[in-house]
Amino acid sequence: MQDIYRDQTTERRRIFQPPEENYNLDEASEALRICINQPKMLDRLSYFTLKHIRLYFYCDSIRTATANDVVSEVITKVLTGKRKWDKNKFPQIDNFLRMAILSYIRNEAKRKDVVSKSETLNNEEYDLEGDPSYYRKCIEED
Repeated sequence: MQDIYRDQTTERRRIFQPPEENYNLDEASEALRICINQPKMLDRLSYFTLKHIRLYFYCDSIRTATANDVVSEVITKVLTGKRKWDKNKFPQIDNFLRMAILSYIRNEAKRKDVVSKSETLNNEEYDLEGDPSYYRKCIEED
């Protein structure tokens, strides 16, 4: 792959570096274990996921996958090595997980078999306000 450089006149710094070159699955799984064991981290990731699912789909799930299912799917992809953590781009693994979740949601939004936003808006049962107590519970600190 050809390297991408910012400016030809300055020092030639390499900007794009594929994560395969320096990816260590053991290191990623250990960092992920430490991250997930932090208090309320899974709740925060679930809240982040739910917020973006509602933003893209105007409902609480993608087909049959809830926010917790999406978080589990992304974590599984990281642990199996299908989704590689680039430590140069995302030094903290929690930021990487957020971006991986957002990428997963965006890719699902591009799929043809997902219910369209206009069809969801016609559904009178969906409450656009959501449940504020759920949000407060997710972001409260111990």
